[in-house]
Amino acid sequence: MDTIEIPCPTPGCGGVVQVQAQPIVNGTEWEILEVDGAPQVSCSRGCKPPAELRQPVKDELQAG
Repeated sequence: MDTIEIPCPTPGCGGVVQVQAQPIVNGTEWEILEVDGAPQVSCSRGCKPPAELRQPVKDELQAG
């Protein structure tokens, strides 16, 4: 499991997102760790809750 920092994908936020994820599908995709059903994704500015950040962050990780 890796802890990754990326710029927040929320327009106008400017924060940094920390996400715990692991590579899957021979390293071509990322799976975000979930603990008790909550994705391990957080923005330094708290712009959105983790559940709302999950998909935009996943999309950003796949693009990178």
